[in-house]
Amino acid sequence: LLLEPQRTNLITYSEDFSNAAWYKGNVTIDSNAATSPDGTVNASKVIPDTSTSNKLIQISANVVSGEIYTYSFFAKKSGYDVVRTYISALGINTGSWNLTTGTAPATAETYIEDWGNGWYKCIAVGTANTTTANCRVYVSVSSGNGTDGVEIYGVQVEEGSYATSYIPTSGTTVT
Repeated sequence: LLLEPQRTNLITYSEDFSNAAWYKGNVTIDSNAATSPDGTVNASKVIPDTSTSNKLIQISANVVSGEIYTYSFFAKKSGYDVVRTYISALGINTGSWNLTTGTAPATAETYIEDWGNGWYKCIAVGTANTTTANCRVYVSVSSGNGTDGVEIYGVQVEEGSYATSYIPTSGTTVT
């Protein structure tokens, strides 16, 4: 029996990274490219281009300044094995989550959970210092090859000091 408090995923497109709500910087998105932790072929592959600029996806979420939030997402190595995050409103600029060794960054309040089959749930917790959280996921390579990438699934921002079960969204926040 899973007992959790009621939470709301503040990310409006938690799985559809090709949606215009997601900013894509120097990456392409291959939608429905892999089987996600829920067993469905609905995970996306984020593929860095060959430039030397930052490679990232970003979406904003409305938060309340002074409240604690948890940011989480699932990631899997698909050629590259390191992701970083930056969550502006939470003041969190993490180091690297290693998707080969399953290690979390030593910076900020971060955690990593092994979900099997190469998938990891990356989690960061912080207190909002503004009202808009720009949530970024970087693929940590200086120059991509246009083929390799990182598989991403289930981005979530929720008020609270720990991650609850993933809440899918498709255009609006969901409680």
